[in-house]
Amino acid sequence: MRRVLTALLTILPALAFAQDGAPQPSVLVTTALPQEGSLPRTLTAYGVVQAAPGSSETLSLLRAGQVTRVMVAMGQGVRQGQPLLVVSADPAALATYRQAVTALTLAQGERNRMTQMLAQHLATRDQVAQADKAVTDAQGNLDLLTRGGGGSAEQTLAAPFDGIVSSLVVAPGARIAAQAPLATLDRSSRIVAAVGIEPGQRGLVARGQPAQVEPLDGGDAKPGSVLSVGAMLDPATRLVPVLIDPQAAAAGLLAGGPVRVVVQVGEYRGWLMPRNAVATDAKGAYVFQVAGGKAARVDVQVAGTVGDTTVATGPIDAKRRLVTTGNYQLQDGAAVREEPASAVSGVAAR
Repeated sequence: MRRVLTALLTILPALAFAQDGAPQPSVLVTTALPQEGSLPRTLTAYGVVQAAPGSSETLSLLRAGQVTRVMVAMGQGVRQGQPLLVVSADPAALATYRQAVTALTLAQGERNRMTQMLAQHLATRDQVAQADKAVTDAQGNLDLLTRGGGGSAEQTLAAPFDGIVSSLVVAPGARIAAQAPLATLDRSSRIVAAVGIEPGQRGLVARGQPAQVEPLDGGDAKPGSVLSVGAMLDPATRLVPVLIDPQAAAAGLLAGGPVRVVVQVGEYRGWLMPRNAVATDAKGAYVFQVAGGKAARVDVQVAGTVGDTTVATGPIDAKRRLVTTGNYQLQDGAAVREEPASAVSGVAAR
C-alpha cells in the first residue's frame, strides 16, 4: 500500500506540470472589424397589373340600332381614332331625326312670320320671343340627334384614346338601346400594380414610398412608388389593397399580368454583420468579439436581416474584431486563433 501511495505522489506533480506548461487549446475563427451602417427595410407583396382608377371609359352611342360589324377583340390594344364597331341606325331613330329637321324648319318659318307681323303691328314682342324660343329648342334637339349619328344609316364607334379593350359586351347582329354600354376601354398609359398586404403591415406603408415592380411572367423589375393604401379589407382576400404606380416604366408591364412588389418602408440602422455571426440562446441574441486572444460575448438586439446581412444594436466595441465564422464552437472566454477577413462578407456600410 505504501508503494502505491508513493507512486501516486510521484506522478501527480508531473501531471500538474504538464497541464500548466502545455498551451491551452484554441478555436480557429474568421474575424473582421465591425461596421456601422444601414440597410433598407422592405415589404414584399403579390398582385396583378390593372387599369389605374379613373382611367377606364365605358363607350356607348346616343341612338338605338343594330351592331353590324365588330373590328376588335377583348384584350386588344387600340390607337386613338381606331374603329371599334359599326352600328346601323334603327328605323325609328331615323324617323325621329327627320321629324327634328321638319320641326326646326317649321319653327324658323313661324319666327319669320311673327317678325313680319311685328313690323306691321299685327303681333306683339312676346309672340316673337316665343317664336325665337321654339327655334332654339328645335335647333338644340336636332344638334343632339346629329351628335348621336343624325340621319346617317350607319355610325362607327371609334377609340377616344390609346388603350386596351377590357370589355366587349356586344356581337354582330345584337340590337342595342340608346346609350347602352358597348365596350370598356382602359388607358394603356395609366396602369398600376394592385397588391395586398396583411392588416398588421398597413401602418408601415405610406403614399410615395419607393417600390420595385417585378413581372412574374418575365422581364426586369420596374421602379415605382406607392400610389394609395386601402382603408378597408378586400372581402375576397382579407388583405389591405395597395396600389403601386410604376411611373414611366409602365410600358413594360402587361395588364392582367402577375407581379411581385417590394416596397421600401424604412431602414435598419446599427452594426452590419453576416447573418451567421449572430447566435441565439435562452438569453437572446449575441456575438463574439476578440479581446486579448479570447472570445468575449456581447449581447445584441437584432433590428432586421436583409439577405445574408444582419443589422444589430448593442454595446459592440468598434476597435475589437468581430467573429464572423467559427462562433458556434466558442464559449465566453475561450482562446481563439484569428484568420482575419478583409471585410464583413455581404455588408456594405452606408
